[in-house]
Amino acid sequence: MDAANTLTDEQQAQFLRDSSASVYLTSSVGACLGDVITPTGFRLYLEGLRQAAGNPTDPLQQMLWEQFAMAHHNLGRLYHQASGAKTIDEVQIYYAVTLKLHAELRQLGETLHRLSKSERSSAASSSKQPSMTAGPPTDSGGRDTQQGSTESEGTEEPNVLPFTESQPRRRRSPKSVAATRAF
Repeated sequence: MDAANTLTDEQQAQFLRDSSASVYLTSSVGACLGDVITPTGFRLYLEGLRQAAGNPTDPLQQMLWEQFAMAHHNLGRLYHQASGAKTIDEVQIYYAVTLKLHAELRQLGETLHRLSKSERSSAASSSKQPSMTAGPPTDSGGRDTQQGSTESEGTEEPNVLPFTESQPRRRRSPKSVAATRAF
């Protein structure tokens, strides 16, 4: 009898919510790590990662953390596979894919940083005594703290992390490509 047939719909949904990312990690990087980590080990690892990230309760943010972990470990897998490549063309393909995944991982990390930062600031503001006056939220100095506010004294952290600007891709000349292939 199939395992899906023995689980109730609620149990299947709980499995997807709690364990699917660990199964994906096991499938995608388990062999690269020597098949010594079970899905349960990956599940505990992901739970620890979530805890270290402040245990976000938003399901979307939880999925983003899981995607971040999967991208991180699959990046390592790609490097591992590139190290075993037999031809320069294979190496170039692996590293091209690796660079793209690096860029996506960086963007996802920045997104998660912004989400956790806004979550911390909203938690801090909700713990203060609520104001009975109408109008945009203000800090202790009476300055407008609503997002999109143009008033700033330059003491706030920038909204973007360093290295967020996308650099134009440098094209190789046909001569350098031929030289690389000759290598």
